Amino acid sequence: MTEKQIKIADRLLRILVEHDGRVNKDSARSLLLKEFTERMDRIDINFVFDTLINDYKLVALLGEGWLRLTPEGEKMARRGMKNYQQKLSIKEWWKESKTAAILISLVSTLIGSVITVLITALLEG
Repeated sequence: MTEKQIKIADRLLRILVEHDGRVNKDSARSLLLKEFTERMDRIDINFVFDTLINDYKLVALLGEGWLRLTPEGEKMARRGMKNYQQKLSIKEWWKESKTAAILISLVSTLIGSVITVLITALLEG
């Protein structure tokens, strides 16, 4: 997300908090359009809606015309999008690190097994 999109996302999350975690989608869009008035902001607002709903799952549709905060969205509304993205980056790095550690462990075990078989064969032969 761009800096502008992060600002829009933070504002949308705050709007939801201000309205007890749920708001009419058109009302939220109108409030955002009053604050973000540059030509490309309309596209960014649509992008943010889609991203928060489909990618990050911080906001969910409530019926067809309403938005609501998810439990994760409630937490992140207080922390902000930038912190949320950092949290996701750390989680992804940790997951990759654990995967790498498992692979290294498996390869080490395999090499150890091969060496054990070779040494046993040499000692018996």
